[in-house]
Amino acid sequence: MASSIILLIAMTVLLAAFNHKPIFDDRIWTLNALISTLSTASKACLLAAVASCISQENWVLFSGKPRRLYDFELISGASRGPFGSFKVLTSFKLRGGGLVRLGALATILTLAMDPFSQQLVQLHSSQDRRVDEASIAYASRYSQGTLVSGMTAYSITKDGHVKTQGADVYANADFAMQAAVAFGLAADADAIMEQASFHCPGVECDFKPLESLSVCSQCSDVTDSLKKNTLSMGDQYSNLQYDPSIAEAQANCTEYRLPNGLFLNNMDHKYGPRSSMVYMSMLGTSDQDKTVAMKDVDTLIWSQTVIKVDADPNSNSTKTWPDFKVSASECALYYCTRRYEGDYKIGFINITSTELKDHKRNPQSWQPLDPRFQSGHGVAEKVVKSLAYDPQESIIRRTDLQLGTTAGWNISDEAVYGTSYYMQTLFANCLNSPENCTQAVESWGVPNGFYISRLSNFSGEEKQAEQFRPSVAKVLWETEDYEQVFDNIAASMSNAIRSGADGGQIEKGDVLQPTTVYVVAWPWITLHAAIELGGLVLLVLIIRSSGSNTAHIWKSSELAVLSKGAALGDVFKETHTKDELEERAKNIPTVLVNKHEMGQVEGSSDFLLTDRRNVA
Repeated sequence: MASSIILLIAMTVLLAAFNHKPIFDDRIWTLNALISTLSTASKACLLAAVASCISQENWVLFSGKPRRLYDFELISGASRGPFGSFKVLTSFKLRGGGLVRLGALATILTLAMDPFSQQLVQLHSSQDRRVDEASIAYASRYSQGTLVSGMTAYSITKDGHVKTQGADVYANADFAMQAAVAFGLAADADAIMEQASFHCPGVECDFKPLESLSVCSQCSDVTDSLKKNTLSMGDQYSNLQYDPSIAEAQANCTEYRLPNGLFLNNMDHKYGPRSSMVYMSMLGTSDQDKTVAMKDVDTLIWSQTVIKVDADPNSNSTKTWPDFKVSASECALYYCTRRYEGDYKIGFINITSTELKDHKRNPQSWQPLDPRFQSGHGVAEKVVKSLAYDPQESIIRRTDLQLGTTAGWNISDEAVYGTSYYMQTLFANCLNSPENCTQAVESWGVPNGFYISRLSNFSGEEKQAEQFRPSVAKVLWETEDYEQVFDNIAASMSNAIRSGADGGQIEKGDVLQPTTVYVVAWPWITLHAAIELGGLVLLVLIIRSSGSNTAHIWKSSELAVLSKGAALGDVFKETHTKDELEERAKNIPTVLVNKHEMGQVEGSSDFLLTDRRNVA
C-alpha cells in the first residue's frame, strides 16, 4: 500500500513539474508514457494490497459466527479480480462483509484508472514572450511643418492685431500630415488603424500601454441653435453657383442661421429636388470664438459647422423649400494626449485609445519669443493665445504649445501654424470675388463651403449635377455620421504625429511566439486519490478487525486453505463436480477459525475464502 501511495505522489509531483511547460519529444519517453507507467505501477501495488485485505477479511468472517461455506469461495473470487468483485457486490445472500464489498468496489474502480490517467495530460497552445523585441511609436514632441516669414516691418493696429509691411508669412503642414488628413477622409477606421507605426517581428505581438501626443475630435448637434428667418431674399443659390450670370431673388424667403454667422436659404416654393437648391452650407474656422459649441476648446486645430437639408437631390419628390427638415452639426479637431493599448495578431493591428482629459493646455506655453509681441505691448490677448495660422500675425514666433506639466507634450510653432494653414485650405474655400480673397481665411466671409445640386450646361439645358466647394464638402454631404468622419481624421493625424515625432520615439512590446505546452487537468486525478484513500481505509479497518477476532494473518495463503482440508473432508465426501461442490457449500454452515479451539468445525451460516492465484 505504501508503494502505491508513493508512486501516486511521484506522479503528482511529475505532473506539477511539467504543468504549463513546453512539451518535450524524446525518442523513448514522453510525459504521457511516464504518467501511464507510474499510474499502472501504482494500480498494481494497490490491487495487491486490496486483494490481501479481502483475503484476510475472509478468514476474519469465518472466525466468528457460522457462515455458509460457499461464501468463502465467493469472497475468494473477489480477491482475484473485477469479475469476482462484481459477483460479491451483486450477491444479496452474502451476510455482513461490508469491508469485502469496499474492497470489491475499489477493485472495479481501478479499471478506470488508466483512462483517467490519459486525460490528466492535455496539450494547449500558449504564448512565449520575447520581451522588448516589438515596438510602437509615440510622440512627446512634434515639430514637422514649414514656416517662412518674408516680413520686413510690422505695426500693431488699434484693436491689437499685427500687420506686416512686406510679404505674407507662409506655412504648411508636413506632407505626411497632409496625406494623413486626406486618408482619414477617404478610409475607414480599420484601414486607418493599419497605418499606425509599429514593429512586430513575429505573427503576434503585445504592446505595452503608452501615452502620446495626439489629435482628438468631438462633435455636437447644434440644431437647437438654428434661428429661422422668413425675411430672406432666398438668393444663396444664385450667389454660390458656378454660373454668375443667373441671379434670382424674392422677398420673404426662409433662412436658417447659426450664432456663428453660418446660414442657409432658398427661394420659397420654388427650389427643390426638381429644380435648384442649396442642400448644405459650411463654415470652417481655426478661431474658437467663431464656433458655436467649441468655445472652450483651447487647443483647437479646426472647427467645421454644417447646416444640412434632409432631402435627396435625385428624388422625384414634389416638395419644395421650406418643407424640408434642416439640421446643424459642429465638429472639432484639437491637440490632446491619449493613452494607447494595442496588440498585433495574425496580420492585423488592434489599437484602442482613451483621451487623457486632465492634460490641459499649459498657460505658460505658446508664449511669443519676441517680447515686443507680448500682450502687454499692445498686442491683443486673443492674438497672443491664438493657434490659428494668419498670413500676418503668424510672424510671431512662439515657444512650444504644451499639454500637461513642464515635462508634458509639445508641438512646435512650425507644426501648429503649418497644420492650421493646411486645414484652412482643405476645408474652406474663398467664395468672394477673386480680388477679395486674401490668405486670411477669417476674411473670406460666410459660408466658406457648400453643396448644391443643379447646373446649367453650355446649351442651356438643365441636368441634375453636383456643385460643391471645397472637395471636402462632397464627403460631408454624403456622410450620415459626422462623428465617425472626424474620429477617422483625428486617428489618422495622430498616426502622422506618432510616426513623425522628434527623435523617433518608440515604446517596447513583447513578441508572442505560439508554443504547445502541457496543461494538467487536475480533476481527472480525483479517482486515483479516492481509490488510494479507500484502499488505505480498508487496510486500517482489516488490521483492526483481524486483531479483535484473533484471526491468523493468513491473507491469501493456499497452505492455510489446505490446512482446513481435514476438518472439511467429510463435508465434500462423494462430490465430484464444481456444481456439486458449490451446492454442498451453500447448505453447510461453518466456522473455519475458532477463537478458542483453532481449526474446529462448528455450526455456520456463511463462508468467505480468498485465493491468491490471480492477485499478484
